[in-house]
Amino acid sequence: MPMLLCFCFMILSLLAVINSFSTTPLHAAPQRLTPLIQRTLPWTGHFSARNFKKTRTDRLRLSFVKAQVRNSILALPKWHTDPLTTLEIRNESNISRGLSSSKKIILHTNSIDTSDELQGVFIHELGHIVDLGALKGKRGSRTKFQDGKNPVLSDDLSVRFYEISWTSAKTQKRNSQRVDFVSGYAQADCFEDFAESYLMYRLHGENFRALTQQSPLLQKKYNFMKTHVFGNIEFDLEKEDVALTAFFDTTLLPIDTLQVLAKR
Repeated sequence: MPMLLCFCFMILSLLAVINSFSTTPLHAAPQRLTPLIQRTLPWTGHFSARNFKKTRTDRLRLSFVKAQVRNSILALPKWHTDPLTTLEIRNESNISRGLSSSKKIILHTNSIDTSDELQGVFIHELGHIVDLGALKGKRGSRTKFQDGKNPVLSDDLSVRFYEISWTSAKTQKRNSQRVDFVSGYAQADCFEDFAESYLMYRLHGENFRALTQQSPLLQKKYNFMKTHVFGNIEFDLEKEDVALTAFFDTTLLPIDTLQVLAKR
């Protein structure tokens, strides 16, 4: 009996943590809860967690966060995560739910409400890693695009994407329209345009394809992701009849199922 009571207590504690982390019903996403026991991330960089207390609740919460990150990594090509050297999970609130450079991602999990949003934020930030790390040029000449003080070189594949809608990092082409971007946030600069398009392609392929019907430029962005980033693999091909909807932030869109890629 004591062992049974202990087991029941552990189950109730786990359910309490999950319910406190996600506003979606528990039964809505069982596929993303099952890998909770898988604590090892399929990635070789440095992982750290800050401001998690040594309590059962925080241990379970961190395990849940790592499970969502694990699912996200497994749903992406291995070369997308190879440039990521540092992943830091902070159990705190911040106006920026995620931050990234060409090598590092920081997630502020207290500013994220659901497991879908967590995966969305992580994959958005991974889009920056792919853009600024995996596709980074090394020997080309300077271009009109610049990430802070760092110039983007001409042999950087991302330049082809930027030039679809941008004349510089923060200046859109004269005739750019809202329909040429997957979201409102994608209009912030060429780097957010890349990251939002990356997220939309991987998690919401059916929505992305529907939006391209309104914009030849958006079709070019879809084709770039398909050809240069995802190796001609397309997603959600079985769901083509979707309504055309304008989004501001793609990280807040619900995720049906995040499938593991066959090759990593």
